[in-house]
Amino acid sequence: MVCYVNIILPGPCFLLSALGRLAVSVAFMIPSRFQRPFQIIAAAVAILSLIAVGAVMALAFTGIVAPVWITSAALYGLPLAFLLMLALIADGVVRRRAGKSPGR
Repeated sequence: MVCYVNIILPGPCFLLSALGRLAVSVAFMIPSRFQRPFQIIAAAVAILSLIAVGAVMALAFTGIVAPVWITSAALYGLPLAFLLMLALIADGVVRRRAGKSPGR
């Protein structure tokens, strides 16, 4: 089953159609049993990286250079959490378009 959407998203599951629209294959949806763990992981990564950003700022305010691992967590954690949430949102859009929204 193929759904047509009007948004442009990069990724291997998006195929360019002849009409200039994107065809999204339903076969690439995240399994329902993995959605909640992905949400928890994305939220945990976001919270930990925000704590790391606060630590880097607090250490910089006192004139101390933050350790590399804290700076790396601050720099790479938020984009990782953003990409995980973006994948979950795109999956929700595909599910809604396919008529297979997860039960609550």
